[in-house]
Parts: sequence; C-alpha cells; structure tokens
Amino acid sequence: MRILGFPSFDKSPQYYIDRYNNELDYKSWFDSQFPEQTIYSVLGYSTYIPDWIKTYAQNWATGEISDQEFIMGLDFMLQNNIIVISNFNYEHSSIDNVPSWFRNNAHWWSIDLISQQEFINSIKYLIQENIISI
Repeated sequence: MRILGFPSFDKSPQYYIDRYNNELDYKSWFDSQFPEQTIYSVLGYSTYIPDWIKTYAQNWATGEISDQEFIMGLDFMLQNNIIVISNFNYEHSSIDNVPSWFRNNAHWWSIDLISQQEFINSIKYLIQENIISI
C-alpha cells in the first residue's frame, strides 16, 4: 500500500522513525495504514541499525562490556526492533560462546572498516547457523 506523498522527500527517514517511536498517535496512524509493514520497510530500509549502536559494538569489541552484556543488549535490540533484520521473526536469543570473528566484525563496523550490511550479514549468519538461537 502506498499513500500519495508519503513519505515526503523533504523529510529525512529519521524524522519518520522518531515520530513513530515517540508519538503514540502517529504510531497508531502508521500501523493502521500499513498493517503488514514496519516503519523501516516503508521507508525503504531492508535492514536498519541506529548509529548509536556502533558505540555499543565498540565498547564490547574493546572489552568494556562483557559477552553476556553484549548478547543481552543484542537480544533487547532485536526484540524491540532497534536492530531490524528483514525476513527474520525474532523472539529471544541464546548464545553461549561468541565467535572471535564476530567481535572483530563488530569492531570493524564500529570504526567503519566494514559496512552496516556486512555487520548485519554476520548477525544473520550467526542466526542461520544456530550460533545465536532464536
């Protein structure tokens, strides 16, 4: 479904995401107009990760937060659609041993040595290979 003039090209996607997350009336309107879609898919995102998560990934990669804290945070972000990965229905994650290459990917992504899509692909791989159980 498309609504003429929505989203407007004179507004950034973040404008709509912020309204959706912060204005209950706007969220209700959006959900009624696009019942089978997320705000991210309507805005053209197949995957969306807010920029502040790079700091979280950096803190984990450098040992400032533990594996358990990182996985709890990743679980929270996936469950609450802060990190949105298309074609995955998320319920809850479980992981016992975080592969060292994933810590490297998180670090490289946090300092822009790999793209957001490459970082998302590494999360998808962990899920597909049941390294992270969902």
